[in-house]
Amino acid sequence: MEDFSNLTLAEIVNKNFLAATVFEKYNLDFCCRGNRQLKEVCMTNNLPLETIIEELKIIGQSNNSDLAYEQLSFTQLADYIVLTHHEYIKNAMPVLYRYLLKVATKHAAIFPELKKIFQIFVAIKKEMEIHLHQEETVLFPGIKKLEASPPGEKNNAVADDSFLETPIHLLEEEHNHAENFFEEIKELTNNYSPLSTACTMHKLCFSMLQ
Repeated sequence: MEDFSNLTLAEIVNKNFLAATVFEKYNLDFCCRGNRQLKEVCMTNNLPLETIIEELKIIGQSNNSDLAYEQLSFTQLADYIVLTHHEYIKNAMPVLYRYLLKVATKHAAIFPELKKIFQIFVAIKKEMEIHLHQEETVLFPGIKKLEASPPGEKNNAVADDSFLETPIHLLEEEHNHAENFFEEIKELTNNYSPLSTACTMHKLCFSMLQ
């Protein structure tokens, strides 16, 4: 079991970037003052060490790692995607936006590529929000409706599934567009490899982007 109490804030975040959300909750600076041990910070600020450690353990747990996707119905798979991947993206994007804005504003003079990376991410964020909305309101309901159809009606629906062709085509185009954006970010970040002189938040941004 990981002994979080003796790790520094920066070490914990570098192991799992989701820890940043826990530290933010308690107003702990894991970036510029990330070299302090968790137990030291909690003692200094009169914070509940055990509670924070429990929260760090929870976010570190792998959820549904043994899920047998091939055994799920299309409806179950759609629900799983929305409840896990979509929720993760919706929660992570605003956090990453704040972090990228902060490092780009503060360190662009030293790392000029940060400004471009932030601009690309803003475009990705906008497209992803539209993409998720389309999946949740058009594609997935259409798939569920098709799967829930009685056998006779389902055969007719499968024969005439053109109502899904347009959203699927558009979503595929959006996937390709996003992939191009990330290829550009990958090049700008040297394959998500920050320099050793980069601050903790700078490194965290690259980890989250990857």
